[in-house]
This record gives sequence, C-alpha cells and structure tokens, in this order.
Amino acid sequence: MQEAVRELEADRYENWNAQSIQAFNDRAVEAHRLVGPEAMLDELDASHRRMRDAIAGLSDERLMKEKAFDIVAWCTYLHWEEHFAELGIRI
Repeated sequence: MQEAVRELEADRYENWNAQSIQAFNDRAVEAHRLVGPEAMLDELDASHRRMRDAIAGLSDERLMKEKAFDIVAWCTYLHWEEHFAELGIRI
C-alpha cells in the first residue's frame, strides 16, 4: 500500500508483475523482520489511512487514468478476493 500511495501521489506508475511484486514483498518482510507485530500493525494501520486519503484526494480526471484506477481497484475491492478462503468466505 505504501508503494501504491507513492505512485498515486507522484502520478508515476511502475509496471508490476508477479516477480517484481514478490521481490518487493520479500524486501519489505526482511526489512520488518525485527520490528515486531505491534509495530507492524501500527504501520499497516497508518498505510491504510494514507491510502484512503490518497484515494479520497484524487480528482475524477486522475481516477480515470487507467493506472490510477487499477491501483484504487486493487487496493480496495479486487485484491481481497484472494483472501476470501482465509476469512471463511465461500463464493
């Protein structure tokens, strides 16, 4: 989410793929390994607030840009389908 906020704020977008996403996530996990769960939850909470603020601040014109729309969709409703089974949701 932090990277998504940076991209939205800069209006510059990376071309992510499965490998680059995994590499980015692996680096983030390693960077946070010694922080502990409470600090990680605080950071996740702050990231959610920043994402919400970034989305709320988008003009209709910016939101209509394909990359911006893709980020907003992925960080709101599209990504969560991957976690339905973990949450006990069957579709």
